[in-house]
Amino acid sequence: MKISVIICTYNRAESLKRTLDSVMTLSVPENLLWEIIIVDNNSADRTKEVIEEFRVRSGFNVVYAFEEQKGLSHARNCGIQAAEGEIIAFTDDDVIVDKNWLVSIEKTFEENDIACAGGKILPFWEKSPPPWLKKDLYGYIALLDLGDEYVRMTMPGLYGANFAVKSSMFQKYGYFNTTIGRTPTKLYGGEETDFMGLLIRKNEGVYYSPTMVVHHCIPEDRMKKSYFKKWACDQGELTGMRMGNQPLLKNMRRLVRYGINVIKGAGKMVWFQAVNPHKAFREHLKITYYIVAMAMLFTRKFTQVFPLGREN
Repeated sequence: MKISVIICTYNRAESLKRTLDSVMTLSVPENLLWEIIIVDNNSADRTKEVIEEFRVRSGFNVVYAFEEQKGLSHARNCGIQAAEGEIIAFTDDDVIVDKNWLVSIEKTFEENDIACAGGKILPFWEKSPPPWLKKDLYGYIALLDLGDEYVRMTMPGLYGANFAVKSSMFQKYGYFNTTIGRTPTKLYGGEETDFMGLLIRKNEGVYYSPTMVVHHCIPEDRMKKSYFKKWACDQGELTGMRMGNQPLLKNMRRLVRYGINVIKGAGKMVWFQAVNPHKAFREHLKITYYIVAMAMLFTRKFTQVFPLGREN
């Protein structure tokens, strides 16, 4: 078995260095072949220098790849194209990998006839989190812990900071959708969950593996309510754009459901504001998501019917 580890990075040279320092501590199974592919997504800082320093001091099989088109989906697809492994493992440039991460990936795929596996993403707080940042909001900052048992997923609930896929799945079903995913200015996401959803629908084995562990570094700016609000706005925007490509009847049913959710959420938010401000904030994020999604859908449909700048 050969594992290709892919780390995509954009203008996070110092954070990337910390991630690569953790890679240096990995326990590597005796007979495992592996490579690490670092995709520079057109960074303007000293990213390339950090990667070269790591290549020299680590002695690992390090592949530098450059992807000019900015966006995480583009970068991940670039890494897949460069990979030679039977298993392709993804993590991020703001992650500290557990020393047994590679061992766990190898064991997970050896013991289970699976197509994709993801694991725990635990927090590494760069400062103490505020009291309002409770576990029910952890998903907004890509933290995940589904317990200590293997679980076959029936819904795509694993995250991109810690997952691995058989390379044959990309050959069979194609690469990540480049119309979605994180960009330098938008907190979009979902290309990995979109792909996992496809695997699940095709009855391929997608598993949560509790032994695959990484630690997600959470800086101070991600512990502010403004970050959570932007996340809700951007995800709503992405949802609305994707809805715009779907049949009208399906859109209408979803709009009705979203409208009802907004009305219910507004009532809950007013009530919780007096008795439980944390729950009020959580409802506020949901309402923001639904309203932005509906607004984006209407915008897309309007411009499809009345294209801006159309000549008579």
